[in-house]
Amino acid sequence: MSNQHISKIYDYKDADGNLLFQVVRFEPKSFAQRRPFNDGFVWGLGEVEPVLYHLPEVLQGIKDCETIYICEGEKDADNLAALGFIATTCPMGAGKWQKTYTDAFQGCCEAVIIADKDKPGRLHAQAVASSLCTIGILVKVIELPDIDDVPIKDVSDWLKAGGTPAAFLEILKQCPHWSSSSKEANASVSANLQNLISQYGDPYYLSKDGAVTAINQSFWASLHQAEHIQLFEPDEREFYRYNPESGLYSVISEDTIKQEIAARLLDVSREQGLPSLERKRNNSIQNHIVAQLKGISEKKNAFRRDNTIVHLSNGVIVFKNNGEADFCAFSPDYCSRNQCPIPFDASAKCNRFFDELLIPSVSADDALLLQKYTGLCLLGNNLIQKLLILDGKPGRGKSTLALIIQKLVGQINVTEMRTQHLNERFELFRYLKKNLLVGVDVPGRFLSEKGAYVIKGLVGGDWFDAEQKCGTGSFPFQGNFCILITSNSRLQVRLDGDTGAWKRRLLIIRFEAPAPAKQIPHFADRLIQEEGSGILNWALQGLGMLLQDIQTGGDIALSAAQVKIVDGLLAESDSLRHFLIENVVSDEDADLTVTEIIEAYAEYCPLKGWDPKPITVIQRELERLMLELFKTTKSNSIMRTDKDDGKERSHRGFRRVAFRDKEYGT
Repeated sequence: MSNQHISKIYDYKDADGNLLFQVVRFEPKSFAQRRPFNDGFVWGLGEVEPVLYHLPEVLQGIKDCETIYICEGEKDADNLAALGFIATTCPMGAGKWQKTYTDAFQGCCEAVIIADKDKPGRLHAQAVASSLCTIGILVKVIELPDIDDVPIKDVSDWLKAGGTPAAFLEILKQCPHWSSSSKEANASVSANLQNLISQYGDPYYLSKDGAVTAINQSFWASLHQAEHIQLFEPDEREFYRYNPESGLYSVISEDTIKQEIAARLLDVSREQGLPSLERKRNNSIQNHIVAQLKGISEKKNAFRRDNTIVHLSNGVIVFKNNGEADFCAFSPDYCSRNQCPIPFDASAKCNRFFDELLIPSVSADDALLLQKYTGLCLLGNNLIQKLLILDGKPGRGKSTLALIIQKLVGQINVTEMRTQHLNERFELFRYLKKNLLVGVDVPGRFLSEKGAYVIKGLVGGDWFDAEQKCGTGSFPFQGNFCILITSNSRLQVRLDGDTGAWKRRLLIIRFEAPAPAKQIPHFADRLIQEEGSGILNWALQGLGMLLQDIQTGGDIALSAAQVKIVDGLLAESDSLRHFLIENVVSDEDADLTVTEIIEAYAEYCPLKGWDPKPITVIQRELERLMLELFKTTKSNSIMRTDKDDGKERSHRGFRRVAFRDKEYGT
């Protein structure tokens, strides 16, 4: 190097901005690397792992959902960066791209590769594009055109010849996204094919005369998997394929996959001049390849909701345990199949939602509770194992708020909960792939239906087997749904002696404010249309506060009034027990008829502000409660004098009990 001089030094830094090594350019043109050592430098990388150029800026750009530009050479990256673009390159030139560089792009929304206009540059660009596509990144590959007959090789030449940022962006706009099936990408896949062959064997086997005698099903299954981002969920027995445009995994049928495999076999048969391979595209072969593909792509519990992400229409919000969050680009690593249809806009407001709906409808504490639970519904993972009831008088905004929550979650992710069918064979199958279960304007007996007990498991993390009508087998799933119920009545719960479990599961917001002077038709639709992103921000803030509650106290924070409302509902749901405890005592010489108890109970409930239970429920519960509380069983021979004719007649009732207040029954 004694005859050379240093013309430029390029610093390569780690994610925290610390210098790792330098690429040094000499004149005449050559390059070398050196790393810090003591107070100076030593030539070579030693054990330093190479990283991308401008790595801190790249990582921040990915976090901010910016497009990242990949050049061939530090000079090009610096020239683009000077124009305000986030640009990078890998050290040591074309053909030196490593998997660690691809890993650094995790979460990137889009990458643009600017190819040098020579054979190594084009091959390098295609290889980088292929590598980035394997992690679900949208990629464009561009070559910059000559300007006024001035030959252009790279972006630095193009800018020197008069290229402008506006012209650059226009070229980028006209460029389609790169696809592994594009003609120019073929050169970059040979290395991947060799890897597949070394792992799974040759794609087919030839006879002495060159005809295909058999195909290697494992190879073709692995090739199909390598060309798509997809998985097989064994419990659901379905394939899912990732869509980088939405960030979602969606079901793809086995028949569609078989058609893709058949088309791939046909392409190869024509490229290689093997008509005998084309004849192997029969249904039996395709079925065997799909069977192999299931094992290669299997991912059990792929969609288990145990993370803290909210999938939006334009990105993903990733929450930390302390309630802080980052807005990230789509990635297949999130394994998401449920999406909020509303875009994130950090500056969006929802003043009309506050002023005309939320604030007039509920107290400040209840508004905060609703905000937190709405955020939980967006998350789709019921971390606090509770359901929310909105009850009160009609026309107070309950249904409008419930509709807004459903629209935030996405109507495709919501389904109706029918308590009268919850314990039936096929009902739970409807809940697969859903985030939110709703009961809208339900009657007062909704939580007293025979299947209502299943709700505790649906929010409490219990495992269920869903059975499909006319299907085979069962589909296991975990009950971590959010549940939202609206009612104009005060609901009564079928406790069956499990008051404690219901107390842990219930949240109630009571709508008691005056009715608005003017009803607005389709108000929920209008608010979502006008302030959807603002309402989304409100809900996301609520989720952040809920996560802070959980980190601090292990559960959602409630006011004393909110706890009291739940206690009151449970007491009303167990009103017959409360009546018996307060008003009936053991007495060896006394007895009470069922009619006397029912009449006294009917007088007791209005004094508490409660609605009495239906007569059929009283008759069902009374015998059990009398045995539990007073150790007495029902008798059919309790004698009472008939007021009409003065004769004694036998009645159903209970011996060895009396009213504490002797005025009852008189």
